[in-house]
Amino acid sequence: VIGDYIVDFFFRKSKLIVTAEEHSIVGGLGGTVAELLSSKGLGNTVLRLGVDDLHLHEGDYAYMLEQSGLTSNRIREKILSGYGRVQ
Repeated sequence: VIGDYIVDFFFRKSKLIVTAEEHSIVGGLGGTVAELLSSKGLGNTVLRLGVDDLHLHEGDYAYMLEQSGLTSNRIREKILSGYGRVQ
């Protein structure tokens, strides 16, 4: 559960909120955060990083992260791109 103290401390001060999860973004933390921000009437941009609703090919952990765009380099690129859009 994301309490009001989290909203007050982090979300009110930030234009871009980033969530990252190693599973489907459908029904995940990013959706919960987006719903909370909407219910509070906040206009933050939420960048949801995770596995899109698609079929991935089998492989080891590193390969699965690469396919999902969840390597550290890809996450950094996505955050910088998202940050550039909210400036």
